[in-house]
Amino acid sequence: MVIAKLLACALSWPLLVTRALEDVMPADDECASPECALQALQSRAKTVKQGSDEGVSVGFAAVPGVFDDDIDGLLPDPDETEGDEEDTEDEEPAGPGLCGGQTYDHSKEGCCGNVLFDLTTQSCCGTDIFEIKGEDCCNQTEVYNTTAQGCCNHKHIFNLGEEYLTFGLKCLAPVKPPWNTHFDCSEEWPPANYAETWKRYCAARRAGRHMAWAMTPSCEVGWLSVVQRTQEDAKMKAKSQCQTRANAYNKETCYIFDFDAKSCFRQRCGTTLYDATMMGCCNGEVFDLRTHACCSGRVYETKTTGCCNGKLYQKEPRRCCGGKHLFNSKTHGCCLEKGPQVFRFGKQNCCAAPSGICKIPKGVESCCTREGKWG
Repeated sequence: MVIAKLLACALSWPLLVTRALEDVMPADDECASPECALQALQSRAKTVKQGSDEGVSVGFAAVPGVFDDDIDGLLPDPDETEGDEEDTEDEEPAGPGLCGGQTYDHSKEGCCGNVLFDLTTQSCCGTDIFEIKGEDCCNQTEVYNTTAQGCCNHKHIFNLGEEYLTFGLKCLAPVKPPWNTHFDCSEEWPPANYAETWKRYCAARRAGRHMAWAMTPSCEVGWLSVVQRTQEDAKMKAKSQCQTRANAYNKETCYIFDFDAKSCFRQRCGTTLYDATMMGCCNGEVFDLRTHACCSGRVYETKTTGCCNGKLYQKEPRRCCGGKHLFNSKTHGCCLEKGPQVFRFGKQNCCAAPSGICKIPKGVESCCTREGKWG
């Protein structure tokens, strides 16, 4: 698909990444090889805790275009203001009219699905009449009870008390690009063919550095820039490289879609869009971060179960030492003075000096010159 190929191709050329990781990135602003930019994003992604084990390969293709970074003069700024939207709905005329063959007064009654209703106490939702007191209309199609339900984004009805899961899944906050620029893919962002690249972009966040994602309004051409010293650098470089490719492809103008990961709360898990600040993704399954977690592709309840070195275990008395070793907390402890080590109470000590675990000799209370910290 054109969209998938074009954004994926962006990763096959030198990304504008500065010092993402010292061992894979050169000192200058551009990558030395087409592969290093992808390596940097993948390396950064590993350092960010992800709630997903799903792996989506990204294909690569060549994009026609020149590689002239000095094209800022060709880039018009997006409109910073929008015209006031006028109400295009026609007002009901005053005076008599017809509803289902009946004459009625527009000032006192309304017509809904060829049925008359009282304007002072009722209203119309699609073809259904509802009572104004205690009811409302959602998405112009469904009536809901306002004492027990709500309507989010003017589209979805949810039960009050279930806001967390509702807003984490069904009622995601919309993407708000700078200057309110319209992008065709905003409502379903990220689309399936951008999901993996978007995840890597979001994983490249780094304190004190800046990042930007530029794209054409059709979402067919895009480019990203990460780990820049200033917002201006990140925006300029993402936008410039995007525009070069757009000029060679469809002549659209590139605009900034995201900067500093402001929209990274929106992620995709298989076919499901979710809020990553509230939900997690595990092997294509969405879960509640408050109560569950992911372990080697399996969702588990954190209250009773833990994950140690990729394996699930029942908590208490079992615990995990340094994320590596399971132990019985009634008979053993976890010493972290010299890496995670499990020691047996009464037989061994956890020492700060000498560092680590030592065996207690007979007739001696401790084999440490200085006790270490253990859990």
